[in-house]
Amino acid sequence: MPTLVIVGRHDVIRGPRWAWELHELIPDSRLIILENSGHTGPLEEPRRFADARPGIRPRIER
Repeated sequence: MPTLVIVGRHDVIRGPRWAWELHELIPDSRLIILENSGHTGPLEEPRRFADARPGIRPRIER
């Protein structure tokens, strides 16, 4: 099953350490770290988050 793990670099709730652990335990998973985000990556980096999830593009208005 294709698995994408996305985490914010500054997430103090479920941070990069947990994401790396998941990534290493799930065969063929992909890990993306949002460099300028905390726990709310979809709100903090909406374009980067959307680009990481092909086929699922939320509407982003500016």
